[in-house]
Amino acid sequence: MKPKPLDLDAVLAGLPRPEAADLGDGGFGILLAGIGGTGVVTASAIVGMAAHLEGRGVGIYDMTGLAQKGGAVYSHLRILPTLQSVAPLRLGLEDARLMVASDAIAATQLEALKTVGCSTTILVDDQVTATQTFHENGNIDLDAERLVRRLERRAGREPVRVPANDLARRAFGDSISANMIMLGYALQMGVLPLSPEAMEQAIQLNGADVVGTLRAFRLGRLYFADPDAAESLLAPEEQATTMAPKPVDTLQERIAVRVSALRAYQDAAYAERFRHLVERVREAEDKVAAGSTRLTEAVARNTFRLMAYKDEYEVARLLADPSFWDGLRRRFDGGALKLHLAPPILFGRDPASGRPRKRAFSAKYLLPMLRLLARGRVLRGSLLDPFGWMRERRMERMLRDRYFALVDEIVVYLDGANLEAAVALASYPDEIRGYGPVKDESVKRAEARVDALRVQFSKNSADGLTNAA
Repeated sequence: MKPKPLDLDAVLAGLPRPEAADLGDGGFGILLAGIGGTGVVTASAIVGMAAHLEGRGVGIYDMTGLAQKGGAVYSHLRILPTLQSVAPLRLGLEDARLMVASDAIAATQLEALKTVGCSTTILVDDQVTATQTFHENGNIDLDAERLVRRLERRAGREPVRVPANDLARRAFGDSISANMIMLGYALQMGVLPLSPEAMEQAIQLNGADVVGTLRAFRLGRLYFADPDAAESLLAPEEQATTMAPKPVDTLQERIAVRVSALRAYQDAAYAERFRHLVERVREAEDKVAAGSTRLTEAVARNTFRLMAYKDEYEVARLLADPSFWDGLRRRFDGGALKLHLAPPILFGRDPASGRPRKRAFSAKYLLPMLRLLARGRVLRGSLLDPFGWMRERRMERMLRDRYFALVDEIVVYLDGANLEAAVALASYPDEIRGYGPVKDESVKRAEARVDALRVQFSKNSADGLTNAA
């Protein structure tokens, strides 16, 4: 699908010409920090070519690592006074004059952080994305403010926040252009030692999506010079889609949201089963610790997680949801959309990874089938469920039902002395995530902890907890 065109010509003519940053005798170090697949290496190549076009020496050292899997990617650039100048390619301790961080997590890893010093200007997008690090450790702290404060402490001044990923999605339909938006912002800000003409010529020589890349670079320049003008170029409905929903502040509101979601997931009876369990826990917790809601929160969160497992019916329901397609129509203009899916019966598993093989399907022809499959959720878990016999679906139902039994026992034996242990025990499904082999491994890790958590819970209980799980 093609993104809606972004008309920048009218406003670019009035932009003030930026003054390039001072190169200095020892050269100018730049660190680009981002996520694999978002154009970090391409952006660094464009900067390097622009420096070359201006008669500067340039060194580039790319660290791609797990780029293809959404891992952190770094590009070390050093712009030198002349073509004959020589310096190490990789930036050393406090060697960066400019850090362009389209991902805050990548920016705060040691590889990036050590290059930052008191002379470093930091441009960072504080919208946190779950990278490969998060998938390997789901308990990692993704608090954006904490990450930005870490950069601030290192540099001795507050980083400049640039919502590049959000601007890229609203303007072009995805976040791939975020790094070019940030480079445009840096140039207009006067912290990049290059001219607009050199950067645009380098973009053209690069040859990859020249029109889109130029627009992203120019949008970044405009956003620094006149944020309101940049916002005005984005379609009003695009802005509406990025507005945050009304915060859900209270426990009762969070329970109500999950009840509504489970009603849509299955039916009213299924949702009431969730509500009844959570209310029992809430009453029991209030008796032993008036005002406490930690156990209720843990049970509500994990019961919902185990009840709303993502099966074939749920994937079909979400993809067939009219609001999903309305959002796509607002964001894109024309073109054909393909859905990459892995039907469990049709294509088998990849022998190398053990995961189901994905295939691309035309959304136009698949959508009627998805709507029909979504209505089939009434069969979920019944003898007529064609997917219910699958090992993964049986495991998911077993996890759900076992957790219900565990919570019933927690309610029976709960007292003031073992409340903390009860919260820990009720939170064990937090470790369960992913699909297929990834989920299998996370289930093994989570269940390996249950016995120890049960012992801790029963230690201060007069009657103890039974061994049934």
